[in-house]
Amino acid sequence: MSKRLTQALMGSLCGLGLALVFVRSQATTGPAPGSEFLLPAPLPAPDFELTKHTGETVHLSDLAAEHTLVLFFGYTHCPDICPLTMTAIGQARELLGEDKTRVLGVLITVDPERDTPEELNTYLTHFPPGLVGLTGSREALAEVANDYLVSAEHEDHKASEPYLVTHTGRSFVVHGGVLPMTFATGTTAEAMAEGLALILRD
Repeated sequence: MSKRLTQALMGSLCGLGLALVFVRSQATTGPAPGSEFLLPAPLPAPDFELTKHTGETVHLSDLAAEHTLVLFFGYTHCPDICPLTMTAIGQARELLGEDKTRVLGVLITVDPERDTPEELNTYLTHFPPGLVGLTGSREALAEVANDYLVSAEHEDHKASEPYLVTHTGRSFVVHGGVLPMTFATGTTAEAMAEGLALILRD
């Protein structure tokens, strides 16, 4: 990803708080539900090529051609934030009613050593429908994470020992080839649904 895009994304995320203050100050009209998650300006969504939980190779651009995406970087052995976030994304889809078919939740693993396509496929059966899992080589996943300014730090471990991965908990909405919105860690399904409904009006 170019230095310019990196700076733009960091600036947009940092400026989000200022944007929220401005939106919330409009007491006369009130902000539209879900608008608190909008970036000050949409940013390009970097494309990538990874392996889907069903085994085939896919590109972000292919998935985004037919769906609005909610990208989350996590892993199947995560004890807390990952299952909570994937559940929230799945439930948010259901809350959209007929529009749920226009949205796809995407788990991009930060733990490729354990998260094979088969492991991801099994993991996704524990959540509402409409979710896919993506994996790949450590190098390919590191590049994707870097493009989206996502950090992931693996604990020191031996091959036979379980370990945790500390990672970014923010989700990224891809719509029409750009990133117009992000959800912070812990965003509820109801709030996500409001944000997605706002995006889907375009």
